[in-house]
Amino acid sequence: MCSSQAARWCSHRASLSRRRPSERELIGPDNEIEIYHLNYVADGNKILFDGLRFSDNQYVIGEYDLTTNQLSVVSAGSTKWAGLQSFGS
Repeated sequence: MCSSQAARWCSHRASLSRRRPSERELIGPDNEIEIYHLNYVADGNKILFDGLRFSDNQYVIGEYDLTTNQLSVVSAGSTKWAGLQSFGS
């Protein structure tokens, strides 16, 4: 049973078990991050994001390269950012 605080994670995990064949997991459970902002950059075929990494309770800015399927954390710290914007080149 999910508490009200964890309800969205239970819902998310349940949806993963029912995902469609065209969907894929980008960030697995070993790197669990609660995503706050997300931007797609078409020029680099990357997803930029910020969020809270649960393993060390750090706020991170990262990118996921859809061409190489690589996850990179650009910055990590104890301060939450207010927003995230990306601009094409």
